[in-house]
Amino acid sequence: MQSCHAKNYLIDDKRLWQDVRDYVAAFNPDLADRVEYYDADKEGLSLFERHHVHEQVHQALDRKVWLPSGGSLIIEGTEALTVVDVNTGKNVGKSNLEETVFHNNMEAAVEVAKQLRLRDIGGIIVIDFVDMEIRENRGKVVEALRDAVPSISLEVGPMETDEYRPLVEAGAEGLVVYQETYHREVYAAMHTSGPKRNFDWRLETPERAHAAGFRRLGIGALFGLSDWRRETLCLAMHAQYLLRHCWKSQLTISLPRPRPCAGEFEPLTDFNDRNLVQAICALRLFLPDAGIVLSTREPASLRDRLIPLGITMMSAGSHTEPGGYTGAGQDNLHYTERGRIRELVGNATESATHATGQFDIADEREPSTVAATLTRLGYEPVWKDWDPAILSN
Repeated sequence: MQSCHAKNYLIDDKRLWQDVRDYVAAFNPDLADRVEYYDADKEGLSLFERHHVHEQVHQALDRKVWLPSGGSLIIEGTEALTVVDVNTGKNVGKSNLEETVFHNNMEAAVEVAKQLRLRDIGGIIVIDFVDMEIRENRGKVVEALRDAVPSISLEVGPMETDEYRPLVEAGAEGLVVYQETYHREVYAAMHTSGPKRNFDWRLETPERAHAAGFRRLGIGALFGLSDWRRETLCLAMHAQYLLRHCWKSQLTISLPRPRPCAGEFEPLTDFNDRNLVQAICALRLFLPDAGIVLSTREPASLRDRLIPLGITMMSAGSHTEPGGYTGAGQDNLHYTERGRIRELVGNATESATHATGQFDIADEREPSTVAATLTRLGYEPVWKDWDPAILSN
């Protein structure tokens, strides 16, 4: 029962305290002084009142947990995963926005670690932090989570190898970065400005991530921007290159298709179900050691039929709108026009009363339902495939 997190043990029953102290002294004398007697009459408050135990028990049952500076966590649990949405809320800060967000995220990381122990939460945990611009701050947040979460994967923009290393050293082990399209002209048309416009810089990201020490790498193309045969061939060659040169990392491949999304973007080329099946089969035959990811963009009936073709990872219970997992973020709804925030008009439709998703979800089944389908098809659902203890000693 001894934990590195416990500094001492308080007992408010004198006889019980003496018995426990004598027992600990007999087996581990160095720890005997940690067992302390709490005199409620002398302190003027009961043990639970002094240490706010009742408040913490209440907090453990509440889906909303307040942070010291006014931010909050929204914790939503399902049968198969737990989602934590981090909000700045009342935390307006005293300096610049980045410092406020970083401070809020650090408080959130510490509180998430505490809540995971307090609520005895395990399995898959999705944490949606507020985005930070300063990359060193991201590493500090990852480090704050390291002891509480055994496996941390990230989806962040391309960085230099030296910028990735602090994240790995802080405890992150997985990185996902999609090329989106391997057609240079289409890529240039889609990314006219900003850090994403450099095609080669983005293409070489998995190599820099591998050099930094990430154990898992995820790549993919957004099918529907260019000819699907060309995209599949380029994705396969990219994956083969990474398997040969980044052999220390596990590699997964994704084949997402555009669906109705924010901004009303329409696919530039056709990529139907038959094409998707052909691409998956080709990739599985060509790359038997790579993982293939199937997203919730695809309808449930199609996903169930694709599983036997060699799918190794499936998302489930996904949301793509801000605060979508927990329902948070509905108090300041707006839309953007050329990067500027615009208020909703008074007669906004019911569909406009929720945050906008990046794209529509086709398979809306709960993770437990998807797991049951896998079992019915003769497969074993695996929620956790890694623990740092594997590398210990």
